[in-house]
Amino acid sequence: MSERFIMLHGEDEDPDIEIVKNLIKKYKLDVEYHTRYLGQDVLDFVLREDDLENYHQAPDLVLLDIGLPGINGIEVLKRIRSIESVKHIPIIILSGSSSEKDFKKCIELGCNGYVQKNENFEDFSILFKSIMESWIRIIQQNFV
Repeated sequence: MSERFIMLHGEDEDPDIEIVKNLIKKYKLDVEYHTRYLGQDVLDFVLREDDLENYHQAPDLVLLDIGLPGINGIEVLKRIRSIESVKHIPIIILSGSSSEKDFKKCIELGCNGYVQKNENFEDFSILFKSIMESWIRIIQQNFV
């Protein structure tokens, strides 16, 4: 495992990307942050089948929007969970969907969390910080 926490954010809305980048800076999280706009690009990054395959490791955490163009986030989640070499990577759905059907489907497919994007920035900011700090601690545990 890498010493640096690597996060991949599958998101196609620039304002949402900027919010996450700003929260990483605000809370001084030691994160190597990557963004992909398309579902296929998220898969390629996770599987290291993109143009950068020799230059990056698989992410330690994936934040995933449901409404990605092309292959949507639910399908990306399903595919990642079906591939032995990467199915262990934690995936948190970070979505504007308030659909209980979407929530249940993501849980059924094995996401590690489902967070609705919140119109109240302060509430979302606090929740984001809590989630990131928790996952960083989990991922950086030492196992023998």
